[in-house]
Amino acid sequence: MIEPPTAGELLIDGMSVTRSTADLRRKMQIVFQNPYGSLNPRQKIGSILAEPLLLNRPEMERAARLEAVRSMMERVGLRPEHRGRYPHMFSGGQRQRIAIARALMLNPEILDRNDSTQIPGLFDPENPDTVPDPRRSPGFIGQPLVV
Repeated sequence: MIEPPTAGELLIDGMSVTRSTADLRRKMQIVFQNPYGSLNPRQKIGSILAEPLLLNRPEMERAARLEAVRSMMERVGLRPEHRGRYPHMFSGGQRQRIAIARALMLNPEILDRNDSTQIPGLFDPENPDTVPDPRRSPGFIGQPLVV
């Protein structure tokens, strides 16, 4: 739930962000500051990454979902064999990569991240090549605005 503003309003494509809708949640994703607290300890990483696709793109075939998960894991520097592991089996940096990967699974237009989620080589403001670029990354529909 987003806190009501004390003044002004924030609109995304004409929609107020104070009223959360499924469409808005697909367009905007958040990378939480504490990756361990935001990852379900009872789910394997492959399931955690596939969940946004299951909920928001139910028509997507299983093979396509698995390929999207594999591709995203590769993009954030995780190996395919990590898909069957649980969150407690990863270091803090690897958990942060998983949280970033989960937020990117829906190709959001806006990605809200805390400065503490900075991982060398990912989303480095000094190096624009580290922000997802649809021309170089097949499967990404658009480049998110990282805030």
